[in-house]
Amino acid sequence: AESSSHVLLKRSEIETVFEKGDKPLIEEGEPFGYLVLADVAIGEYRDDSVAVVAKVIGTEDFGPEARRVEIVDIPFCRNDTNEIDFAGDLCNFTRSLPNARLVIDAGGVGETVSKLIERSEPPVPLQKVRWGQPCFRKIFKQRFFNQRACAMVRFRDAVRSGRIKISASISQRLKNKIIDEAVRLPYRYQESGGLRYVMESKENMRKEGIHSPDLIDAISFVFLETTIYEPAGGYTAGETESVSEVLLKRSDDLFSGLI
Repeated sequence: AESSSHVLLKRSEIETVFEKGDKPLIEEGEPFGYLVLADVAIGEYRDDSVAVVAKVIGTEDFGPEARRVEIVDIPFCRNDTNEIDFAGDLCNFTRSLPNARLVIDAGGVGETVSKLIERSEPPVPLQKVRWGQPCFRKIFKQRFFNQRACAMVRFRDAVRSGRIKISASISQRLKNKIIDEAVRLPYRYQESGGLRYVMESKENMRKEGIHSPDLIDAISFVFLETTIYEPAGGYTAGETESVSEVLLKRSDDLFSGLI
């Protein structure tokens, strides 16, 4: 896939996420947050259920507050588990990290896993992904057919601009799987309502012999407009507000009783 006429990424582009050496994208002292990104495939067409651990900072697509992502671990990528075990594993992964948030595919059997997690104690911060739904922000509605297209294209743009790094500790098997999935992400444009990105449906991908991109799906959850993170300092940063805006509101709240 060296032509990008019908797929989002070329092999030479996705390989760059493994070639950043020892220099981190997120510097020591920056208020990053942890996300556990989960794609659920139990009992469906897809091969693997996946859990990805990411460090994330930033909220925008451009400029000094552009979102930067370091994939630090992929602790789970298997097709031989059940809903209860996977829900328990996801809870453990999330609780093991400070202020981590779980972002999970809640379609199909993912809804069952999500409900199991919601009943767990102590509670796990949870964000459900239903990315067949339209985008919320006007700027995204104009560019993307749905949240899936929004997340995938923004993932591509982050790869191209050097804002994603995947740890060298990831196994060669997973590295090969990520590359194989990333170069098979077909898209097209929808004409009605303006030219908007549309990702090819999973059904049509299967007809073309393309497996569901489970790892890329999970990683791209970072770029959903609704994905927020909780830095160690305790304030929440998401797509609707910049870090500086959140801090300003927090300071206003702290001193509101003194005015």
